[in-house]
Amino acid sequence: MDTPYSDATIIAAQSIYAETFIAPEGSNNWSKQGLLVKEGGSFDYLLKITNETAQEYTGLTVYDTLPQIGDRNVFATTDRGSEFDVRLREGITPPEGYSVYYTTRTDVYQKSMADMVNADIWMDSVSDYSAVTAFKIVANEGTALNGESTFEVRIPAQAPNQLDDASMAKLHEKTSQDQTSGTATWLEANNSFGFQTNESPTVKESNTVWARIPFVGFCVKKVDGINGSAVSGAEFELTDAEGQVVATATNGEDGMFSFRELTEGRYTLTETKVPEGYMDNKLSITVTITQNPVTMEYGISFGDRSPGVGSSEDPLCLPNYTTPVLPSTGGAGTKLYRAGGALLIAAAACLLYIQNKRRRGAQASD
Repeated sequence: MDTPYSDATIIAAQSIYAETFIAPEGSNNWSKQGLLVKEGGSFDYLLKITNETAQEYTGLTVYDTLPQIGDRNVFATTDRGSEFDVRLREGITPPEGYSVYYTTRTDVYQKSMADMVNADIWMDSVSDYSAVTAFKIVANEGTALNGESTFEVRIPAQAPNQLDDASMAKLHEKTSQDQTSGTATWLEANNSFGFQTNESPTVKESNTVWARIPFVGFCVKKVDGINGSAVSGAEFELTDAEGQVVATATNGEDGMFSFRELTEGRYTLTETKVPEGYMDNKLSITVTITQNPVTMEYGISFGDRSPGVGSSEDPLCLPNYTTPVLPSTGGAGTKLYRAGGALLIAAAACLLYIQNKRRRGAQASD
């Protein structure tokens, strides 16, 4: 039996549509998904509209609200889920035949493009581009998006140099969900844009791309140096390259503790309190966190000792050894120590003698 349409060729309907891309500053290695960035890192968005049809479109208007906590999509119907603010690092250079306008109003994050695009909130220049919350790019009179052509504009963006309290609260919420995990987490800012034309006044929205600021952590487990069992009651502090205390930790009954929310740098892990009954071996370890400049992914090392990778499944194991209580050499203390040892040996010999005697008696009765 023949399958219906088995020989049919499906041709997609021609259309006009929008796409958002993201790349490191000055790079053309565009991603339609996302990019890892550092705090204060610079990157670019590319807003692209493709006209696959033969029709000419006039009055093109592009509208974008920059990511911020609590932002919504261009229809104001869905939370974009941004966890830190993204700002312009300089003015936007529009394509020839187009003009760009800015606003610093914050109500754009909760209202739709239809509500705001023609509102009396727009300026053709600002003194501080980092204060811009949204922008629009409008076709000048006589400019059209011709058939089978594209519109493209590069948006110079930047992550915050220092995360604000709201972003840090988001980060703390994420890391508190798994205090013993040494895997990385991140904060995310999501961006999409909308557009409309005279011929197609219904607002259309692009895909969403993310920018993520990654953070890394590591796990440590304190163990008995002889039997490997977990040891609790140890206290540690982590200092940065300038000697500033970044975090402190006390391990629990499972011997585990972790440090989270760390970025690239050199740290020192120091044991400030040893568990009761164990020697203070002045433990201090250099922790080095590196970040790949291309992938932005983190690597972590623990000086010349790395019995674990620092994850919850394979933590960095640090042993403690019990303190031997030995008397000083010579004098009455030594004599007592020797006498005590002799008594223990004698007691052991007596016990062995009794056990052997009982064994021989049992054999004789058989």
